[in-house]
Amino acid sequence: CNIYGFVNGENEQTLGITPLFECNATKLSKVGNYPISTAFDVPNYDITFTNGILSIVKAPLSVNVVNSSKIYGSKNPAFVLSFSGLKNNESNPEWSKAPNIKTEATEKSNVGQYVVTASDGIAVNYEITGYTPATLTITKKDLNVKANDCERYYGEENPIYKNSYIGFANEDTEESLSIIPTPVCNATKSSNVGTYN
Repeated sequence: CNIYGFVNGENEQTLGITPLFECNATKLSKVGNYPISTAFDVPNYDITFTNGILSIVKAPLSVNVVNSSKIYGSKNPAFVLSFSGLKNNESNPEWSKAPNIKTEATEKSNVGQYVVTASDGIAVNYEITGYTPATLTITKKDLNVKANDCERYYGEENPIYKNSYIGFANEDTEESLSIIPTPVCNATKSSNVGTYN
């Protein structure tokens, strides 16, 4: 602290002044201004105290979007952020405005990789120094194909075989496949009565 008004060559050392300071701020206090008060008493002086200010300013924080994946035809996952620079054992900052997370990927996007970005967040106790984007990987969905059962009379030509499918998404059909599975059977026109795969 600064002390003014001594006379007769006196100062805080000659008078043995040891000020006591008080401030309500702690390591866990949020960004803001906190008054600092002091108290001491010396003979021959009528003391007027003026509080000081402890200013807690925002700490730097970098924000990273975590890589994620999903299966084709499913909704986008809940994207997760990670941080570098958090204090006081925090796992997430307190937001006055949460970051905006965006990607071009949708439920109908094809298999592949898509960029996921974050921006425009405002944290209560941190100054955002930068955002690192991530990758959303869309993987193939399982599709089950079954050759349909059919029958014919002995001595006739085999029928045209057809497939049925379980697992299509996004209104896809057999025509959506780049290669349509071809059903085959060992039975011929001269095959005996029986069951053939």
